[in-house]
Amino acid sequence: MIETAKELLKNYFGYDEFRKGQQEIISHILNKEDCLGIMPTGAGKSICYQIPALVFERNHCSNLTSYLINEGSGGLFISKWNFSHIYK
Repeated sequence: MIETAKELLKNYFGYDEFRKGQQEIISHILNKEDCLGIMPTGAGKSICYQIPALVFERNHCSNLTSYLINEGSGGLFISKWNFSHIYK
C-alpha cells in the first residue's frame, strides 16, 4: 500500500518523496496500527492523515477518526482507527 501512497502523494500534492518521518507514520497507519507522531510546525503532519484517508477511500474503508492538534511551534498528530465497517 505504500506504493499507492507514493502515487497519491505525487498526484494530489505534487511531491516525489515523503518528508522525514512521514513515510514511517503513514506505513503504521496503512498497517492499521495505532500511531503517535510528534512533528514540528511545517513538517507535514496533515499529509500523514490525508494520504491514508485517500488510500482507504480507494479501498472502501469507512469510520476514520483523525485528530490534528497544533500548539505553538510544535504539533501533535494522533490517529485512532475503527475498521469495524469495511465494505467488501
